[in-house]
Amino acid sequence: MNKRNYGLWYFRTLRALSSAGPLMAIRETFIALLPFYIASSLLEFWVSAADLSTVVPLWRVVNLAVVNLHDCLTQFFPLVVSLVLGATLAKYKNMDGLQGGALSAFCLHLIVFMLRQRYGEDFALKMGALFGIFMPFLVVYTLLLVQAYAPRTLHDVGLSPLLTRSINLICPAVVTVALVHLLLLQVAQVFASLQGQHNPILHLPLVLQGVIRVCVANLLWSFGLHGENLFNLVVGKEMLQQTVVGDFTMASLLNSFVLFGGAGGTLSLLLAMVLRGRVSAIGKISAPFQLFNINEIMVYGHPVVFNPYLILPFLLFPVIGFLLSYAVVSSGWVAAVHNVQWMMPVGLSGYVAGGGRASAIVFQIAMLLLGALIYLPFLKLEQQDSMVHKLEKLFSEEARPQLDIANAAEMRYAIIYKKRLTIYSEAMQAIDLLSAGRMCLWYQPKIDVRTAQVSGFEALLRVELRGGKVVGPAFVEKLEAAGYSDALNAWVVQEAVRNLQAWKELGFAPEVSLNVTADFLANKDSVANIIERVGGFAGQVKLEMLESSFSHDFQKTQRHVDELSRAGIRLSIDDFGSGYSNLALLNKLDIEAIKIDRSLLLDVSSERGRVLYRELCALIRQLDYELVAEGVETEADAAFVKSCGVKVIQGWLYSRALPLQQAMEYAVQRGMVGSGGRVALAA
Repeated sequence: MNKRNYGLWYFRTLRALSSAGPLMAIRETFIALLPFYIASSLLEFWVSAADLSTVVPLWRVVNLAVVNLHDCLTQFFPLVVSLVLGATLAKYKNMDGLQGGALSAFCLHLIVFMLRQRYGEDFALKMGALFGIFMPFLVVYTLLLVQAYAPRTLHDVGLSPLLTRSINLICPAVVTVALVHLLLLQVAQVFASLQGQHNPILHLPLVLQGVIRVCVANLLWSFGLHGENLFNLVVGKEMLQQTVVGDFTMASLLNSFVLFGGAGGTLSLLLAMVLRGRVSAIGKISAPFQLFNINEIMVYGHPVVFNPYLILPFLLFPVIGFLLSYAVVSSGWVAAVHNVQWMMPVGLSGYVAGGGRASAIVFQIAMLLLGALIYLPFLKLEQQDSMVHKLEKLFSEEARPQLDIANAAEMRYAIIYKKRLTIYSEAMQAIDLLSAGRMCLWYQPKIDVRTAQVSGFEALLRVELRGGKVVGPAFVEKLEAAGYSDALNAWVVQEAVRNLQAWKELGFAPEVSLNVTADFLANKDSVANIIERVGGFAGQVKLEMLESSFSHDFQKTQRHVDELSRAGIRLSIDDFGSGYSNLALLNKLDIEAIKIDRSLLLDVSSERGRVLYRELCALIRQLDYELVAEGVETEADAAFVKSCGVKVIQGWLYSRALPLQQAMEYAVQRGMVGSGGRVALAA
């Protein structure tokens, strides 16, 4: 692999990893918990500061309250991390977020309780902080594995889907808790044996210990994990208490001359932005916090996490900085006589560490500049490869229109935000509409042109308001835009099965088509739920997928369509011609019928429109699909589609959508295909 190919592989790999579900879940979790991290850091700074209780009596009370709040946050923060990360990761794996988060938090609480009994309070809290991050991954992936092999406890018995899923989760959850705790107890035992002087890292030369520390801690940070805390949990803080020269500890060496602004020396990154004259909005926001070595905003917001350009300097500068500062300080070239707290800002920390000597301050500034110089070329590469830079370069010639990149970006954000608000507002209006009435299914007949009898129905969603007015289906698109399509699809399937059961008791068994989105069919649980709920009515149910809503994961949709076909549930494409009209994709799906959209029928007044409709019908028939024409409203429409070889017609010419009882009466009056004429109903 040559240098260029290696570079491409490196950037593509990191970009792919940064967008992977589990790592996106980590990043989302820690961004959501950013205020808690900052609050914890500020409280720790307070606790680490000089004790003012002997100066003013009031401060004694305030100081005690802050210490108690810090201790409380320290103990409960891992539980919050496990809860939020478990919920986020579960959603990425198409599981119930609340169940994933609750089970992760429960497992963490239980393991901490068990470790407290066996190893004591201090060790239990350390392991709790470590397991709080990894627990959700163990729980969610173990639960998925167990559920794949565990039989369902409860099948469809008329309960709500949520209650059914919760009951079916009981046995897999118990097995998951047992397996996770068996594993973590063994892991804890290994960590317990490495505590204190039993840790082999502490027996290495001090300079090698420091290199290992800055490498591992910053590498963990680049993955979105709190590297300092995790390293301290595994190795302990004893390493930081070792002295480099005199009483000057390794912790003070790192705080004074290496980790400016926090992990990776990100204050040097901010300085590099200043030197380039391009400080990002995140850089400006994070600047006050970085002065006190709190850099979570920069790490997660810029971001540094899985940034293919900044990971290298983020790892490189701490290693170079540590080796250089260790050599200078241990040799006595720079005075280092007083230890410093980790939140002490640059300049002040150099002054305190050097006992007021100028050499320490000058060396600190030199190291800060060195970090900026290391970050500069990588920052330049990142900015040159950004979309904004490429647009600026594209529109830089005088002959081309001027483009205000910053204003354009702000305008795009405003448009997106306004669109989100509109979607939310319309969804709320739809929900208010549903709350004011009752959802139900109405049925529009499909007519066989050969016999003029009813060949089946299409179920259409309606809302019956309290005053008797019936509304629909405009609210459906608003709810789908807000992400509620799965809930609507599930309700339609459930209600249709209930109606089919009611008709069955009357001796009426028509075919019913249900509209579902293809994204819904890409969900494994949704498909399993359809097959389970439809049950004995599989031969009467046909699912209609909107052509315009094909899932990006077509292979998964295709696999699930095959499962439905094997279960006896047939499928068809609705509104064909209004979307992508991708016959190549349709040919790969096991579907029975294609319904041509009304928009094509509206154009048959022109010669080109008639040719297009006729040729499209001929192509569909040659591919051996059943042909359905929708939106037929006049006798002329009916005559034309019949001449195109259409076998089934649907439209207002024959009937609009009808309530349950009226739909059955319509079929009784007109006759059902395959019934030998009129429908004979049970007495």
